[in-house]
Amino acid sequence: MSPLEGMKVLDLTRLIPGGFATLILADLGAEVLKIEDTNSGDYARWIEPDVGGFGCYFAALNRNKKSIRLNLKTEQGKEIFKKLIKNGYDIVVESFRPGVMDRLGIGYSVLKEINPGVIYCAITGYGQTGPKRERALHDLNCMSVSGLLGITGEDLPPIPGIADAASSLFSVIAILGAFISREKDGKGRFIDVSMTESVISFFSFHLVKYMVDGKLPEVGNTDFTGKFPCYGIYKTKDERYVSVAILEEKFWRNFCLSVGREDLIEKQYDSSRETKDEVARIFQLKTRSEWEQIAEEFDFCLEPVLNFREVLNHPQLRYRNLFFEINHGDKKIPQVRLPFIMSELDSVSATPPPLWGENTEEVLISLGYSREEIESLKEKGVI
Repeated sequence: MSPLEGMKVLDLTRLIPGGFATLILADLGAEVLKIEDTNSGDYARWIEPDVGGFGCYFAALNRNKKSIRLNLKTEQGKEIFKKLIKNGYDIVVESFRPGVMDRLGIGYSVLKEINPGVIYCAITGYGQTGPKRERALHDLNCMSVSGLLGITGEDLPPIPGIADAASSLFSVIAILGAFISREKDGKGRFIDVSMTESVISFFSFHLVKYMVDGKLPEVGNTDFTGKFPCYGIYKTKDERYVSVAILEEKFWRNFCLSVGREDLIEKQYDSSRETKDEVARIFQLKTRSEWEQIAEEFDFCLEPVLNFREVLNHPQLRYRNLFFEINHGDKKIPQVRLPFIMSELDSVSATPPPLWGENTEEVLISLGYSREEIESLKEKGVI
């Protein structure tokens, strides 16, 4: 039995926030049903390049899920949604602006009357309360408000998806916490997840440092962004790069001994330009591959900076089957498994992402609708 077998989730999210959360739940065995509108569905479906009939982002986030097309602006569409809540789909994940579901008449206050055990997770940019609750935000906006860009540099955004992924992870944690709690007291929960707060939580140790010493971090000159010679990114002889994260004294000593520079041992945390330039010069004396071999031999924290082609061919990652494919007709859809391996759980077995509304009839029949009623709902634009 999969860990979450028996859990039934309604996924009203689009794009990445929430979609990654429900992917985790689906991979762990939950039955996840995507509720997609009748106009375009999840926007991620149409983001090129296409793979097997799906947009690439949609393909990455929606394995092991089902899909129903449902117009929640119609009374009959809302009635179907409520019937799903009555029939075991008692976990809801949505990422609309605050109040949207309430205005539709299917917000938490309504759903908990139908099923007191409903667990309702709402993911928004700023959260459900406060003066800016209505603001529309995306990943980059959340990173800027969190202060993260003030550390990494305002002119070049960091890798996209940090706020999306962070809010999804905290959503899963909260949903599982509520799920366990419900097993004890039978009560549902309303979960309010802020994407901005999720980023701040991820990097809280930087903020707490400022709260203690009052010193604003300088771009490229914090403990972890280039302030010290032992922690940074260096160019090598062959114009490639290596990452160096030698925080422990024993590893720094090993590095210094490997290059015959015992005089640098005491300068591990020397932030002077002179020392940092000297270490940079040392790294340009050998190729990236040579540095990899030296680091293995002398045991210090150095790894190559890889491009995606190299990541896919990394022997460690391939050995652990991080990358796999799902057969979909005559196509193969590439996937990345969740970053953990659990005994008794096949983490690389999956069903393809659902076609838009692929499971509509199946779900409605399970709710007791007849073929004639389903055809009528189609004609009315409800499904």
